[in-house]
Amino acid sequence: DKFKAWNGGGGCCGKPFKENVDDVGYIERAAKFLSQNYGVKSGSIYGMGHSNGGIIIQRTLCERGVFSAIIPLSGPLNIKTSHCEGASGKHV
Repeated sequence: DKFKAWNGGGGCCGKPFKENVDDVGYIERAAKFLSQNYGVKSGSIYGMGHSNGGIIIQRTLCERGVFSAIIPLSGPLNIKTSHCEGASGKHV
């Protein structure tokens, strides 16, 4: 619990998971903010993460479809799902 982490779902990771922190919502709002305030096209937002960062970008893509493509490094999709709808037609 003393380390910073993203709520990757499926039991990961530590305090953010235990407290059900809405990190997916945070990332979605951050992407929307960048799009609205800095001219970043919503179809041109890409995600990359290592370890816990790789876990959260995969979860965010599955649940919200925020990214056009993602590069997860050394982190699995950690949520139980039979279908990752947000990733449909996107590159991973």
